[in-house]
Amino acid sequence: MFGNDEPQQMQMLLAELVSLSLQFCSSNMAEHTDLVQSLLQVLSQVLKKSPRLFLSPDLNLQLLFHFGKTLQHILAPLMMLIFFYS
Repeated sequence: MFGNDEPQQMQMLLAELVSLSLQFCSSNMAEHTDLVQSLLQVLSQVLKKSPRLFLSPDLNLQLLFHFGKTLQHILAPLMMLIFFYS
């Protein structure tokens, strides 16, 4: 995936993957935890191995950052509960 593939094709693929994933889990992330986890794993690998793919004009970074912010607000109370009850 990260070898000698055309950068434009990979950027378009990443943009489409992010867009479809965020649309699918936008209504209720709690019901789609497996999708959220998989998306974050893919984004983590892309960021480590080929960060230039995030420069795609097709990738809506504002939406992606909003997703991260929303995820943070969902996980923070859960982590506090785990901390206090463990």
